[in-house]
Amino acid sequence: MSVDIGASISALFTRPHGCVVLLTLQTTMYGIVMLLSLIGNVAVLFVVARNKRMHTPTNYFIVNLAISDIMVTSSCTWVHLVDNLTEGWVLGAFFCKLNSFAQGTFTLRHVVAPNN
Repeated sequence: MSVDIGASISALFTRPHGCVVLLTLQTTMYGIVMLLSLIGNVAVLFVVARNKRMHTPTNYFIVNLAISDIMVTSSCTWVHLVDNLTEGWVLGAFFCKLNSFAQGTFTLRHVVAPNN
């Protein structure tokens, strides 16, 4: 008996329950990425803050990148998940503009003001 794995996988995502599987998988992966991002960047902040010998210009730049990454993760990543899970933009026109502004600002923050 031969099983076509490709056909089985494509059938899984074309059946009605396949949407639930795909949504669950996507939500789980986004959650893992967001959690690891927050834990890793907070760890960077904690290590640099606790060790005096880590207070160097290079590490301050890395801390600044970690802060920017925390801001992007906490304010923009979940918005992309909501956008991927729904049909069209469901968060309104104001939040669309606010999210675009926040994403651009937090992403470019470390380039404009690296030592602040």
